[in-house]
Amino acid sequence: MDYEKASPELRENAEKSHNSVDEVEVPESLAIKRKLERRLVWKQDLTMLPLLAMCFFFSYVIGNARILGLQKDLNLSADKYYNALLVFFIGYMIIELPCCLGLIYIKPGHQFGLATIAFGLLATCIAATHDYGSLIAIRFLLGLSEAFVQVGFVYLSLWYRHDEIALRCALFYVSGPLAGAASGLIAYGVGHNLQDAQGIAAWRWLFIVEGVPTMAWGILTFFALPGRPEVVAEKGTWLFSKQAERELIRERTLSAKNSLHSTFNRRQVLVALGDAKSWLDALIVAGFGLGVAAFGLFMPTFIKEFGFSPLHTQLFTIIPYATAALALPMICACADRFVMRAVPLIFCYVLCAAGFILLLITTNKAARIAGTCFVSAGSYSGVILAATWVMSTHSDYTKRSTAWAMCQLFLQCWSILGTKIYDKPPRFFKGHGILLGLQTVAAACVVFKWWLMRSANKRKDAMKEEFAANGGSAPRAMEEEIDETHPDFRYLL
Repeated sequence: MDYEKASPELRENAEKSHNSVDEVEVPESLAIKRKLERRLVWKQDLTMLPLLAMCFFFSYVIGNARILGLQKDLNLSADKYYNALLVFFIGYMIIELPCCLGLIYIKPGHQFGLATIAFGLLATCIAATHDYGSLIAIRFLLGLSEAFVQVGFVYLSLWYRHDEIALRCALFYVSGPLAGAASGLIAYGVGHNLQDAQGIAAWRWLFIVEGVPTMAWGILTFFALPGRPEVVAEKGTWLFSKQAERELIRERTLSAKNSLHSTFNRRQVLVALGDAKSWLDALIVAGFGLGVAAFGLFMPTFIKEFGFSPLHTQLFTIIPYATAALALPMICACADRFVMRAVPLIFCYVLCAAGFILLLITTNKAARIAGTCFVSAGSYSGVILAATWVMSTHSDYTKRSTAWAMCQLFLQCWSILGTKIYDKPPRFFKGHGILLGLQTVAAACVVFKWWLMRSANKRKDAMKEEFAANGGSAPRAMEEEIDETHPDFRYLL
């Protein structure tokens, strides 16, 4: 039972009859349960979110490494450098669905931990590369490794309810812009202090400095991250050992419209492919995600074209990332507070559009820095809201995983495109214009998906009214077989 919604009723019943001991005790038991749930959610927040966030942290290094001399030292043409970026996204495309389904069979801690260890090791290996072929091979393997970390959204959707998940995913994903800002600081420090130290170029030191701690964090994640919620509810862990907590975990998982002990269902792959909402989700996530992927990769490059020196460029990349880090949790918290997705997503689009327009029409440095801030804030917030909308739209685990894999497939295709569009310095009209166009398509898809789901909710309401008019009620779904076609399943708008 969702006691948060039921509590006003129970309180009213208790006030009506002060002579009944049972009725007086109900609010007290609910207060105890609320306290237990707050404690449980805090435990989840203080373990899962930092562990996953730091796994995601190492994502924005190669853009800074280019400014410090990677491209020059390896004697790469612009096309070869873009190809090194491109193969990273191909790795993503190949393995995203197996990564999602892997959570059914592999302990989440093992999956995320090993992927993070591999990512840190491979990133460190880039420091030892001396030719184009080695860089290409390592970048491809890096894409395979980071694809596992993107499954963090699916993992969190199993633990948090729909009115909680946007903020939690934002706190997980905020490590992205924080990593961008931190990478700028680290790259500045490395470039200033470690250039040719021990005969090693600064960009090589950059990969060593950021790669080694990543491996250490992967080891911690391997052992500390909790498993799937239904498994924890049955067996308990070092973190969730009390029976009352474990029962509440199970209850919350079901209230988030998740099935327990999900298995791979081949039919649901086809259902996802045949659902228009899956394709709309893919276009929405890809549109906003490209603003993170391509814009983030090339931000140091086109900020340098504003007229700053290589070292000062590293510092100025911090500003848009810091703006995104502040905007992301604020916008997502509002989306959770009002339990909506479409309106906040349109707001994110407006931010992005304003940013791109500034970048396209002015040469004023301050205005163009402001433009990068708007694009970063809107893109980071938009991709998280879009991702959490996917998780709440598709109830079956296989269908949800397939829909998310479709989103990643589109996003990586868009990102491959993104490696080729920022090739006309110094104003990069083509790159900014294409990103603005694709985000406009994403905004149109938001409106269309909202309309489809609003219509579906209305049909479900009419169905329930029809059952009531005939003296019956809509058939109840079995608690472990949540189906989004059931009249009681409400789409989040």
